[in-house]
Amino acid sequence: MMNKKEQAAFDDLQKELRLAKAFRFTPAVCPDLPPPPSGRADTKGYDFNVAGNRVEPATSTTVSHYFGAQKIPGFGGGSQGARPLYSTRLRALQALRHEVEQQCATRLAAIDAQIEKESAPTTLPQ
Repeated sequence: MMNKKEQAAFDDLQKELRLAKAFRFTPAVCPDLPPPPSGRADTKGYDFNVAGNRVEPATSTTVSHYFGAQKIPGFGGGSQGARPLYSTRLRALQALRHEVEQQCATRLAAIDAQIEKESAPTTLPQ
């Protein structure tokens, strides 16, 4: 049995381990359901939203796509353009993770470049 101090230290170590494991690169996962050809039934699958860090069922028609709630007949919502989708929620989650890690790596690289620039020896004006 751990006391409160030991439990807190253990919880901190678990958190550090989760963060360390998160710093890895995963392979890109491409959509595997193409949009429907003209005159065919809608394609149903999954898609992701980076800003919301979420995966939802999605529908693609020949001219538009819908994220989240199913397409409602007679409702003009959705976004323009057909869109390829993912066949499983797992594939969409893997694609979301890859996209987020690429964005984070890009941001970190830009910060590292600024740090490197600031760390370079400078000459003082005379």
